[in-house]
Amino acid sequence: GARRTALPLLLTLIAAVALAWGAVHAAPLARLAGVFGGMSLMTFGGGYAFIPLLQHTVVDTYGWLSPREFIDGLALTQLTPGPATISAAFVGLKVAGLPGAVAACAGMFLPSAVLMIAASGAMQRLRGSPRVQAALGG
Repeated sequence: GARRTALPLLLTLIAAVALAWGAVHAAPLARLAGVFGGMSLMTFGGGYAFIPLLQHTVVDTYGWLSPREFIDGLALTQLTPGPATISAAFVGLKVAGLPGAVAACAGMFLPSAVLMIAASGAMQRLRGSPRVQAALGG
């Protein structure tokens, strides 16, 4: 239906805008999207499980934030829903302004969104499979 078509279209539009802007400011925006995309695919367990990896990456590895800035930003993100997303936006904003915040958030969401869309299509195909039905039926 329309919803099924709208989500991939919206994700494609967001990716296209990020890529177009990234072509102008490629290095920091691409790095932000790539780093946050990688972290989003490797982190399981929610926002609190994300904090040590985030700190290691943005403070120790890239030096995007000082330890004090990280702690202050982390404290602020705890006041809002979705601390991992707000943390990504905060780091992106600090590194490359508003485009950086968009790139970091896109990096957080797009990889897992694409995987979910792909997995839902596979699940739809498997749902009708006689072999899957027999395995689930016992």
